[in-house]
Amino acid sequence: MENFSINFLIKETKKQLNSEIFINKLKLKKEFLVFLTQKTNIFFPLTPKSPPFFLSRRKVSGEDLRTHEINIFRKYFENALLLDFEKPFSERVIFFKFRKMMIWGEEKEFFLILNCATLPNKWYITDENKRIIFSKNDGEAIAGTEFNLPQTGKQELTEANLNEIEDLSPKEIARKFKGFSTNYAKELKHSENKEAFLKKIKNCEAEGGFYYKKGCYPIKMQTLEPAIETYPSFNQCIEETFFKSLYTQQIEKLKNKLRKKLKREIEKKEKLLKKMENELKDSEKGEKLIKKAEILSSNFHKLKKGMEKVKVFDFYQNKEVEITLNPELSPQENISRLYRKATRLKRKMPIVKERIKELKAEINNLKDNLFLVDNAESLEDLSEFEEKKEKKGKNKKTEVSGIEKIELEEGFFVYVGKNSKANHTIYTQKLSKNDLWFHAKDIPGSHVVLKNTKNLKPEEIPQEIIEKAASIAAYYSKGRNDTLVEVQYTTKENLYSSKGKGTGFVLLRDFKTIMAKPNKGE
Repeated sequence: MENFSINFLIKETKKQLNSEIFINKLKLKKEFLVFLTQKTNIFFPLTPKSPPFFLSRRKVSGEDLRTHEINIFRKYFENALLLDFEKPFSERVIFFKFRKMMIWGEEKEFFLILNCATLPNKWYITDENKRIIFSKNDGEAIAGTEFNLPQTGKQELTEANLNEIEDLSPKEIARKFKGFSTNYAKELKHSENKEAFLKKIKNCEAEGGFYYKKGCYPIKMQTLEPAIETYPSFNQCIEETFFKSLYTQQIEKLKNKLRKKLKREIEKKEKLLKKMENELKDSEKGEKLIKKAEILSSNFHKLKKGMEKVKVFDFYQNKEVEITLNPELSPQENISRLYRKATRLKRKMPIVKERIKELKAEINNLKDNLFLVDNAESLEDLSEFEEKKEKKGKNKKTEVSGIEKIELEEGFFVYVGKNSKANHTIYTQKLSKNDLWFHAKDIPGSHVVLKNTKNLKPEEIPQEIIEKAASIAAYYSKGRNDTLVEVQYTTKENLYSSKGKGTGFVLLRDFKTIMAKPNKGE
């Protein structure tokens, strides 16, 4: 966060707290350290490019990180009194002053110092004389030495030397004068009354909270794009945008984890499919082996034990051909061997074909899941893709997130699956014999079920209703941005699955197709 913005935040926070604050407890998470108080909670983000601190009443649950740092923070700040916090006007360093009753009954004062001029922020715990006890993200800090402000050769900008900025660019202003970032320098240059603007930032005259693409600001920034959101206070702006950003990061992190897992599974299945297809090619040789055996049988008088090859007349092709023999076998044994091998291959063929069909369906199901992961908008939807072990003594979860209901017209609506468990649920629990199941053909997408509450026979369902359901299936597929998408649809009796193939896996015995224009529906 930029220097002047921190000044505004400190002034607003002091006004909100209005007194010394007792720290009841603290928690350390991967993303933040939080001091819990009766009045409010003080959050200290630990992620790069985050604000140094903010106030929030949000509850914090769950276990702390199991690191030595949590014990250090507890030792100096838990059950302590936050006396004050301040920062030099032009320095991005904040001093939080605490007093604590130690184990032997003596009172001691400590500082938590945040150096916000680095990424990530550097943290220090010091004694009352600002001698370093502990440091975080600063490998060069030496315990026992005094903490000193970073040295800089920049000037202080005042009303007296304000005329010096006339010929300077915003970047040059930021390099020459203390506290200025490029964005605040742009605002200063753009301002019609530069003295008034300088006074505003020196007195921290906040106008609320404004969230731009480039971050949160306590005043309207004329040189930035229009604010994405505005808030009544700067702290609220910081709080909301931090947790939204954190939620987005958590979603993206889980998405990446699930993407890697699904891509590994797809790659594994595709290798197995290739192997099965090669086996199918081998099994298709059975017919040729039977022909060879029949040719040898018709030319039996030419065969003798010990022969490696024999030239015989092929009555299928009406020409002479050469056939390889096993010299260690008799003529009858050579012929019998060909018949046995052909029989094995022919017996294997339907098994291999069915396995290929299943593998293709499994790969399509995994690609559906990958598509749904890419388009998921909540942690709840993504969590349904993770395999969870049921705890003993706990009731199984009955509600499945990620099922959207879309009304079509009286007597008809559709269910859309947004994750693998939702797809599985609408196929196994929501689909009745007179309903129709839809899916974009040969491309990843959601399962869609058209509910027929009028209980018409499938063939009696109006064509315009089928077209609407197909359009929704097209929209919730990878072909969403295409002009037309081919969609397959069928009844429950034409769908079947296999145990152990994963949630959302389904095979089709028969289906119809329709070309549909992607449409989200109502």
